[in-house]
Amino acid sequence: MSKKRYLAAFGAAGLVFAGVFGAAASLNVAGGAVQSGSDDSLKCDARVVIASYLVDAEPPDPISSGVRITDINDRCEGEELFVHVLDGDENSLARGSSTITAPETSISYDGGATPKVAAIEEVLLTID
Repeated sequence: MSKKRYLAAFGAAGLVFAGVFGAAASLNVAGGAVQSGSDDSLKCDARVVIASYLVDAEPPDPISSGVRITDINDRCEGEELFVHVLDGDENSLARGSSTITAPETSISYDGGATPKVAAIEEVLLTID
């Protein structure tokens, strides 16, 4: 496969993942100390954050070593950010956590987990 086709495939996959994350991030939830989605009564960030995979392998079987979260409100600095990725049957593929130190935080999965990107159906984010 040519380099242009790989780039086109990654571009299309990026648009699909962005749409999925955008839809998940716009879910309404009840506020409180644990946070997912968006709500004006949440602990430190009522805005939508953006999540993307840290991809470590070339197609046709790219793997993810973690998740990068951007557009985090400065008020969340010092809080713990947790990520949990699931497959289509809601089985856990990987999880990890990191302390928020900037509006952009990257989280590597615990234990060196590297699920295939194609297997990831849900990304759960929690700020606590």
